[in-house]
Amino acid sequence: MCDKTIEWQSSFSACRRGIYEVLENNLVDGKRQIAFRLRAHGGRCLYEVLSLQQVEGTDWTADGYPSLEAFQQQAQPAWRDSSPPERLVLECPLTRLR
Repeated sequence: MCDKTIEWQSSFSACRRGIYEVLENNLVDGKRQIAFRLRAHGGRCLYEVLSLQQVEGTDWTADGYPSLEAFQQQAQPAWRDSSPPERLVLECPLTRLR
């Protein structure tokens, strides 16, 4: 059996290749939403959870959360109104090439 891996490289964070767990994989109004929890995210990686939302066609938005708790609490006013680093979220647009 081969474990699947994921990695995330950006100007701000380098999450090395590692095993992940899928937290959600939904289709909402014809658009995919997927969230991954990185099993080992130490070093220069600032995010434990990566969340991808399809915007339109091959365009996506990626959000990085520093912890599972931050991902789970993202819609709660107490979390949204808290100060960093508890709510340090990276949001960036993506285009899927393949």
